[in-house]
Amino acid sequence: MRGGFCATDELGAKKTYPACKDRWSVVSVTLGFREAPYRRLDKLIYQSRQNVKEPARQKRLNMYDAATMSGLENVRIVLVRPRDPRNVGAACRAMKCMGITSLAIVPDDLLDPRQARTLAHYAADVLEAATIHPDLPDALRDTVLAAGTTRRRGKNRKYFTLFPEQLGQRIAATRTGTVAVVFGNEETGLTDEELSLCHLAVTIPASSQFPSLNLSHAVQVICYEIFRAASAGRLTPFSPIATEALDELVSVITRSLSAIGFFTLVGPRQMGIFFKDILGRAGLSVSEARRLGVTFRKIAGLATGKGIDPETDPQ
Repeated sequence: MRGGFCATDELGAKKTYPACKDRWSVVSVTLGFREAPYRRLDKLIYQSRQNVKEPARQKRLNMYDAATMSGLENVRIVLVRPRDPRNVGAACRAMKCMGITSLAIVPDDLLDPRQARTLAHYAADVLEAATIHPDLPDALRDTVLAAGTTRRRGKNRKYFTLFPEQLGQRIAATRTGTVAVVFGNEETGLTDEELSLCHLAVTIPASSQFPSLNLSHAVQVICYEIFRAASAGRLTPFSPIATEALDELVSVITRSLSAIGFFTLVGPRQMGIFFKDILGRAGLSVSEARRLGVTFRKIAGLATGKGIDPETDPQ
């Protein structure tokens, strides 16, 4: 492991924990970054950050995760040489919003986990469960697919890149094995050597005037597309009403207008064509069409005292 971590102990004294080749290093035990799922956190550090409202809120968040993480347990976010611990914390929050909780960090400098917790709002569990790796090959050793994020192409890089939505679809189609998405340093991104360790590259389209995204923002975009692709079978996409329902709505509108004596120069049929064109282009949902129909029926009812005749379709 290169680098290490710095933190402040319970008395306020600043301590530096150097890198350690031992898998059960003092870094992992004392600061809450662990190398394996079953490693117990240091009790004192854990208790010192607890808030009386945290257990109940965390329970609700865990329930949300249990409902949304299906199919995403195999996705791992890898941060290589992050410079700002606050970006690491913000990335944790971005991940958890999208149901992804597996984080790996390849550090090369000191990071303060307390600064990271500042922006890991209610995502401290993701931060504390992060695994620390000495190098990128170690972080990718058990993966079946690794995607490196980059905005550059070249001879020594990838000749083509996927868009985030294409990566999401590719990951959704990968049923077994761990999939990693690798993010480079905030200033320089992934090196040619680091990108070469990935099977494919992914780029986030951005303005040519300022194409560089903040690390946590890039993590959010990628995680969103992964979540969206994985949830495609559970989320109900918007679907406009069918032609039959549209015709029924237009009939309700024209009959309501006829009931209040609206038509003088233009007849119901011409007005019906007008409304059908407009509402057809609008692409109303079922609930929107229902509410619009109720509104016109109520207008006719208030004006006439009896509403419209459902069996009469004025010509």
